[in-house]
Amino acid sequence: MSVWSSCNIAFTTPAPCVAALRTGPLPASWGNLTQLSELRIINAPLVTGPLPAEWGTGLNQIQRLELSNMSLTGPLDSLGNMSSLTSLALRHMPGLILPSGGLPALVSNTSLTELTVANVSGWNGLPLDANIPTSYPNISRLGLMGLGLAGTIPTSWQSFRAQQLRNLYLSFNGLNGTLPSWLASKVARGFSLDLGSNSFTGGQSCFTAWAGQQLSSSASPFSYL
Repeated sequence: MSVWSSCNIAFTTPAPCVAALRTGPLPASWGNLTQLSELRIINAPLVTGPLPAEWGTGLNQIQRLELSNMSLTGPLDSLGNMSSLTSLALRHMPGLILPSGGLPALVSNTSLTELTVANVSGWNGLPLDANIPTSYPNISRLGLMGLGLAGTIPTSWQSFRAQQLRNLYLSFNGLNGTLPSWLASKVARGFSLDLGSNSFTGGQSCFTAWAGQQLSSSASPFSYL
């Protein structure tokens, strides 16, 4: 049984679990790290393959998982068994094919508070999932960026008006339509929002007046950070 509680691998400084991870697949043996609560692996472009099935059965105490700038290809079925997961980030893995069923098919843990999926493949042209507010009732930070998502912001997302969502990042997709009024009320209460590089109706001045907030001059259109 492992006594590690966290492991941060950035390939800049030694870490106790780096030796087995330079190239090739993720080690199935890490499924024995049963007390691991946090795992971050970034800047490991030569690491390939799926998430080992052993991670799903063994890492049942993990709360935070970040995988970034790797060459993973999936599947990601192990995520569905990480029942303690509260924060998940998958970034900059263009070879990673996400499940066609969208977010619920990727991870269904209702205890998630932070979820970021950015610059991966498989969701191009898909709409935003209308069930996200009910699927993740505790979410406070949601980022779906550079995924090629299309369509409008679902009407059902107005449930976020009363929920604890504080950060919403949907930049670099193919979203369009008018912006809903519940977003304006969120921004007025210190909400962090980035909708840049989409095709929403109006321009930056329109959004500023609509939200009643001053946008940073360096921000992309439809960004309030």
